[in-house]
Amino acid sequence: MPFASALLNNRSRDFWSEVKRIRCNRTCFSNCVDSAFNPIDIVNVFADKYQELYTAVAYNADDMVCLKNKIADLVSTVGYNSHCSVSCEEVLFAVCKLKPGKDDGDIGLSSDYFLHACNELSVHISMLFTCLLVHGVAPQMMNLSTVVPISKGKNVCLSDSSNYRGIALSSIFGKLFDIVVLDRFHDQLCVSDLQFGFRSKRSTDQCTMVLKETIANILYA
Repeated sequence: MPFASALLNNRSRDFWSEVKRIRCNRTCFSNCVDSAFNPIDIVNVFADKYQELYTAVAYNADDMVCLKNKIADLVSTVGYNSHCSVSCEEVLFAVCKLKPGKDDGDIGLSSDYFLHACNELSVHISMLFTCLLVHGVAPQMMNLSTVVPISKGKNVCLSDSSNYRGIALSSIFGKLFDIVVLDRFHDQLCVSDLQFGFRSKRSTDQCTMVLKETIANILYA
């Protein structure tokens, strides 16, 4: 098989990446979503849908104001310390953790730009992150995410907005900063052993399987 021979002759090529590339089909889009035909109207349909979804959890506005004020006071009073300095090695490590082919969706940057850049770029990024920590200020672009709707399956009705799920394309600089912080303080960021999502070498499929087996045993016991 040409596919198998290509992998054997060039072991740097990833098997699943090749499979995904071969099976990849062009994404189909619908010209009508929830009776909206104009592109602007379709965008507003998804904007309203996700705004309602992501604000569905109730919270106390006064508590949020107090939390923001407390964080602002801590940032303004702590000042410079050893934790504010971000090294080039930390930036290079964070860059290596980026997944290829990921866009930020806002200013047009891609993770590939950083993965294939020269090491001198890490010097400028380390200075940028150090300045952010020293002054306690982050540019707005690092706080923005672009929500993109993608279909939940190949055979679903694309004219129904309920058949889409939203994925957030975050700032590449924000991702690098997060990786630096998580790597530096990973021993202090403890999570519950019952958490399966968003954890290394774990998946929600594991707890889903246990839940289904438990329900089946209860029903058919």
